[in-house]
Amino acid sequence: MTPNDIEILIHCHVSPAQHPRYGSPAVGQSLHTLEKNGLIERYAEDKGSYITTDRGRAHVNVLCLTPWPKQRWVDQNEKIIEI
Repeated sequence: MTPNDIEILIHCHVSPAQHPRYGSPAVGQSLHTLEKNGLIERYAEDKGSYITTDRGRAHVNVLCLTPWPKQRWVDQNEKIIEI
């Protein structure tokens, strides 16, 4: 997934409203990819509104549970330097 895909998925997860950049090629490609992979579905009859599916909600949950990255400093021998 690209950062744009993640942003579009989160938008669909929190709001059934049409994405603010709907109609742009980048948003269109992300919507197509997410829908093709079963992460979102069209909301009611509105062409530009989408919501997350069970699979999409599960993926958002995984993203939310992912811990923050940790930074480590190492010396030339790959030994961690404690600060």
